[in-house]
Order: sequence, then C-alpha cells, then structure tokens
Amino acid sequence: MGTNSYIGYYEDGVTTYVYCASDSYLEWVGYKLLSKYNDIGKIKQLVGMGSIYHLDDSIEMVDGLSFYNTIDGYSVFFHRDRGDELVIKRGSELKECLMDYIYIFKEGRWYYNRGKGRFKLLKMIN
Repeated sequence: MGTNSYIGYYEDGVTTYVYCASDSYLEWVGYKLLSKYNDIGKIKQLVGMGSIYHLDDSIEMVDGLSFYNTIDGYSVFFHRDRGDELVIKRGSELKECLMDYIYIFKEGRWYYNRGKGRFKLLKMIN
C-alpha cells in the first residue's frame, strides 16, 4: 500500500481537496507541489481532475498514457485514466484524518501535516 494523502486548497472558508493514492511523502508529492503546482490556477486544475493515483510534473494527457501505462513526468488520475467516478471533496477545514499526509494551499503557500496535529509550512528539502 502506498503513502496516501489529501491535496487541496483553502479559499473563502472552504477546503476543496482530493485523494492521492501513492508517493505522498514530502520528498515526492511535497516537492512536486512546491515546484510544479505553486499557484492557485494550477492547483485548481489539479484538484479538478479528481482523485490522483500518481502525481508528477504535468496533468496533461499524452498519447500512450493510461492507468496501466504510466509515462515519466505525467500524472495519473482515477477518473480520467481508469474511468472511476470523479471525486472532489469540500469541507470547512481538514484537521485530522487517516491519511499519511494532508497538503493544503492557503494564502499563497503550501502547508502540510501528518494526518493530525498542526499544519507546518511546506519548504523545499535540501
């Protein structure tokens, strides 16, 4: 089983978020969010794709990409690439859950926690 998370954004008192099934540790998903998904427009596009199987540099669809045929540099989604129901969750806040990580974009910055406790500012890992 992979390291899972919720990824989302907080805007106008509402958290909009999706499930991410794998590689959610800071060195992968945390790094990708900081380096590739660092403005609200890109984040809304990412979250709008629904549940994520694998997050990578791009959310674009390319020839040959599928749920069972991944391509380096391209994200894989349950809805688009496997035909699952589109799932996007909304709530007032995400504080505690059974996820390994929670990543939330709020007021122009990424924050994270380990599924419970206080959120910390997400920073690049050296």
